Amino acid sequence: MSQTDAKFRTILIAGYPNNSWNALIRNLALEGHLVLTARDGEEAIQIAKTHSRPIHLLIVGQTNPALFTELRPYQPGIRILVLASPETALARVRELLQPPQPSAACA
Repeated sequence: MSQTDAKFRTILIAGYPNNSWNALIRNLALEGHLVLTARDGEEAIQIAKTHSRPIHLLIVGQTNPALFTELRPYQPGIRILVLASPETALARVRELLQPPQPSAACA
């Protein structure tokens, strides 16, 4: 899948030092997404600053308002998903990566 494809998304997963997230990372990559990983919030901010393309979704294991505030200037359109475990993550990630649907009032 090319990076210009409208379905291509970049996802940053931060703070997962264990292997339990490998299945989610693998599935997202198989769907054509670029998956970036960071050991912690500090590394996530460095990636957000230096990545040349938009990052569409940040997945973290715990709420971290300071991280979210620091990321926004570098990746203003980023969505944030806080997950406690990867088991139910794939369906939620797919949902968040869909383009917004026009409301019925606008139709």
